[in-house]
Amino acid sequence: LNDGEALSLLAQGYADKLTQCENVDVIFGPAYKGIPFVAATAVALSQVHNKSVPWGFNRKEAKDHGEGGVLVGAAVEGKKVWIIDDVITAGTAIREVVTILKNAGAT
Repeated sequence: LNDGEALSLLAQGYADKLTQCENVDVIFGPAYKGIPFVAATAVALSQVHNKSVPWGFNRKEAKDHGEGGVLVGAAVEGKKVWIIDDVITAGTAIREVVTILKNAGAT
């Protein structure tokens, strides 16, 4: 995935599937490769499905200035969060992100 057309097609596919799911409160892209996927999916949800879904991502390193912290974007506390990433093989990265999200109050 190194061009806009491929990213757009992938995002449209994710958006199509997400519109079939119930209770999608927030979509989330794990750092770093999940970030462009979640951003493009949010755009596809808006443009193709007329559905505005908040989105966010995490940083690998916490910041202590500006927005600060590890999480960026939509608040996840009390929300059902759907994770969009580039690859799920061993599941290590997903497990780490799930822990971060649960610690932030996601359901």
